Amino acid sequence: MTTHANPQLLTLNAGTHWLCTCSQSKNKPYCDGSHQGTPFTPLALELEATKQVEISS
Repeated sequence: MTTHANPQLLTLNAGTHWLCTCSQSKNKPYCDGSHQGTPFTPLALELEATKQVEISS
């Protein structure tokens, strides 16, 4: 995942969240399938409870 100086603070609900690792998603930080045809795959972030997370996209 490419990191930048301005991370996002998100409140995410419990469950699986698919995060972009290819930097091509139009819905960053979430995967939108733009990685298809590249060697990149999304990162699964699994949360057991609602939590604030800091994500660089």
